[in-house]
Amino acid sequence: MKELSLTRRLADGLVRHAGRMLPACRREKQEWAEAMRQETDSISDDRQALGWALGCVFASYAERIEAMNFVDTAFVRGVLVFFIVLEAWSNFFATIATISYRSGHLGVIRVMSGMMPGDDYRPFIPLMNTIPWWDHALWVSAALLYFVAAALLFTRRRAMAFPLFTAGFGLAIAGEIGSWIVMSEAGLHPVVGRGGSVIGRIIQDIPEIYLPLGIIFVLWLIRRRRTTPGAPV
Repeated sequence: MKELSLTRRLADGLVRHAGRMLPACRREKQEWAEAMRQETDSISDDRQALGWALGCVFASYAERIEAMNFVDTAFVRGVLVFFIVLEAWSNFFATIATISYRSGHLGVIRVMSGMMPGDDYRPFIPLMNTIPWWDHALWVSAALLYFVAAALLFTRRRAMAFPLFTAGFGLAIAGEIGSWIVMSEAGLHPVVGRGGSVIGRIIQDIPEIYLPLGIIFVLWLIRRRRTTPGAPV
């Protein structure tokens, strides 16, 4: 008998874990778990099988969290609003700093310097003179969508917070990519204050990447729950 590769064994283990994570209240749990295992076995390519297994784990965790019935609560939505507002401020930050500098209101940007690497705005001056206004428009639009998504979480239409926040995140990413292109053409480099360790860089990336992705996931769970037939309004 051919020995299974490490990738295949990992895929099989993930699928079994996904089956165990399915909520017990689901009557079709055993059928679903068996279907996931059979589908994994039918995939000949080990990498594709691993990708399928990871999708199964994601789906099973989503089902488990939804069955726990705590995602769409006032507490969770309040925490989401807090982090969404932080994301909105993060997208407003560069635009406010640039307007303050270019308009000569240096008192404002000096106050904001405390939130910049090195507590100094002067290394950012070349960037503020280079980043085009259309890039700022993308960031501001993203922030406005974030605020609308946060406001909707207090209403019965909170399922709409997911597409709005996701659209805002897309605009924010487009703005970041645009700024990288502009800076590259101008021969400039981002001003960063990052730790040298891998863990340090991961922690510093939380507000930029991991936090918005986490928000999107929770908003998706709320939308899923709100749009499921028979779910409470």
